[in-house]
Amino acid sequence: MRVLGVVRAELDSQPVAIGSPKQRLLLAVLAARPGGLPRGRLVDALWPEDPPPSASSTLLGYVSRLRTALGAETVESHGDGYRLIADRIDASQFEAILRSDPDVASLEEALALWEGDAFADFADHPYLVGEAARLHELRMDARLRLAEGYLDAGDAARPISMLEAIVADDPVREDSWVLLVRALLRVGRSAEAVRAANRCRRILAEIGLEPGPALAAAETVALQDRTSFGLSTGPGADRVATVGPVRYARSGPTHLAYQVVGGGPVDLVLSSYGSVSIDSIWDSEPFTSFVLRLAASCRVVLYDTRGIGLSDPIDVDAPPSLRQQSDDLRAVVEAAQATRRVVIGVGDGGPAAITYAACHGSALTGLVLVNTFARLVEADNYPAGVPRERFEANLAMSVAADSQRDTSHVLRNHAPSVAGDAEFRRWWDRAGRRGASPATAAALWRVRYGADVRSSLADVAVPTLVLHRRRSRVVPSVHGEYLAAHIPRARLEAVDGSDQSPFTEGREQFADLIVAFATEIGA
Repeated sequence: MRVLGVVRAELDSQPVAIGSPKQRLLLAVLAARPGGLPRGRLVDALWPEDPPPSASSTLLGYVSRLRTALGAETVESHGDGYRLIADRIDASQFEAILRSDPDVASLEEALALWEGDAFADFADHPYLVGEAARLHELRMDARLRLAEGYLDAGDAARPISMLEAIVADDPVREDSWVLLVRALLRVGRSAEAVRAANRCRRILAEIGLEPGPALAAAETVALQDRTSFGLSTGPGADRVATVGPVRYARSGPTHLAYQVVGGGPVDLVLSSYGSVSIDSIWDSEPFTSFVLRLAASCRVVLYDTRGIGLSDPIDVDAPPSLRQQSDDLRAVVEAAQATRRVVIGVGDGGPAAITYAACHGSALTGLVLVNTFARLVEADNYPAGVPRERFEANLAMSVAADSQRDTSHVLRNHAPSVAGDAEFRRWWDRAGRRGASPATAAALWRVRYGADVRSSLADVAVPTLVLHRRRSRVVPSVHGEYLAAHIPRARLEAVDGSDQSPFTEGREQFADLIVAFATEIGA
């Protein structure tokens, strides 16, 4: 009897014609219950909804025809029912191998018995669905044990395709993802290992679960292996940066996603970059490298602002004010138990960081402002700003839902060093789509890029490091100079290059300047 695939019987290795679908169903039910079943349950199995008056006599006819096809002794009368007598049932043989503490060769033999899903076209039948699911779980266990056996034997390449198929079949099974990450690392495919771990995190988060320690450990190894930027040359080089799970802070009724990376005497608090969620950071090698370089010496707290990524959505007709965004930052800082706090405001996140420093300065150790501004749009008393017409046009182009623009054109202004990198462009597009809808992005950016926090600069009483690209096209360096001139305890560091993003061109220099400043004032 074969039930690990299409249900069929063989006599002397030759297939036997069984007849009607009802007769094949009867054979399948008997094979699933080798101890036998009473006639009443067989009738219920063959006609689960509405048995005909002739059901009992029809059952006798099916049994008779099975005996004719397979041999009189094959379907044996057993009490008030019948049982199947077979030399071999492939499902029973499969389970016997698994119970014998099998080696790799035995597992290969066991899995070779499978020709498809258990009971195939009958797998959803009420009398077989439970047994089909049980056999499926045993098969998954055997596949994982075989993949692990290959890995333990030093064969890393062979199980990768097996594990990719397993996670496709059962994506919420965390142990299969852990093995896939390990296998990818063994063959040097660390970027894919990071993506696999991150995908598992997202899938688990969708059903309200957090990853266990095995996945977290494998992910940490993958991230460190992927980022070969030479931590041994910087401060805190011997520190292992662990990537913590995504957690949630509460700001009133709003849930804000945050994640802690690494550890150290100073907390660096960094919000989502534009519409790039913290969940997308680990899909980008440059961004991952930047964060892990910070985390080699400091405790980094990443979080999604409301409306972005994993945090709660916003009302696009009433987006959060800078003061609300400042209160959100305070909630994340407290939930993450950050003590020596250095807040980093990058780009459009700068005005909210400045507002937080002005309102909550007594709880702050330091402030880092990267390629940001106190006001971006020009005014009568602020001629350094960009013209209003250009601001509106750029905003409309950036969030247009039906835009057919080439992403490289946007990146030529925003991050020219990677504008020609096809992989980075794919990540940029994907991260933007996942992070915020066009309407959400437009509502948030109108508040942030349209902000004016010049009146708050004098209230920033903590040491402040202003880092600004010399040739940024998005936020020209004059904005950084203005910040440094109007924040009482600020100093300006001009960084060479044109990228608005600190995690692309010269990311090591940005990270090292931030770490040096944070550890100095933290001490």
